[in-house]
Amino acid sequence: MPGRRKKWIGQRILEVLGSSPHRVTRIGERKADRLPLTLEISFSTGQRRSFDLYFWTISHGGASRSAEEFRIQVKFPQDGQQLRRTGGTVLLLGYYNSADSGPHAGVPWSNGEAFVAWDPLMHLRVGKSASCQVNYPVLKAALLMGVGVQRRRCSMGIETVFAMRSERLPAYMRLARAGHNAVAVEELRNSLE
Repeated sequence: MPGRRKKWIGQRILEVLGSSPHRVTRIGERKADRLPLTLEISFSTGQRRSFDLYFWTISHGGASRSAEEFRIQVKFPQDGQQLRRTGGTVLLLGYYNSADSGPHAGVPWSNGEAFVAWDPLMHLRVGKSASCQVNYPVLKAALLMGVGVQRRRCSMGIETVFAMRSERLPAYMRLARAGHNAVAVEELRNSLE
């Protein structure tokens, strides 16, 4: 199945955040399929933060890859375009729906949706197209237990990848207001907004 459109994923993010006690405001009027999606969130704690969200659909890594490898394929329409900060915390996300694709699609226990967050500092120079991986057991842990975590090597070093059921996305964003690396795994596991 082809990936979800940016407009659809952006709308889904807004729906998930809208179901939390936080107040979300979209900043700017970029085309629906252009990134970043810039939001300002007034958290229920009284804090306020802007975010620049980059997101793509998570799919299986391809026929020549392990059944366990899933990824986002970071693609920009212009050569040399990069993740950029327009004033907020940059977040690099993937959207996964177990019904959409891959060798695990349709497995009854795995029905659900998840978001995955990679460390954007490890992926600043993505070029025109780059791949950010997550192992299926991490997605499975997110679907079954709310949160899955993976430490993985990438070209810039070791990064922590967080997978979470959609209802955990507001908690991730609150914890990531100072950046992806400010998120503590146990806090994310114990937080629901």
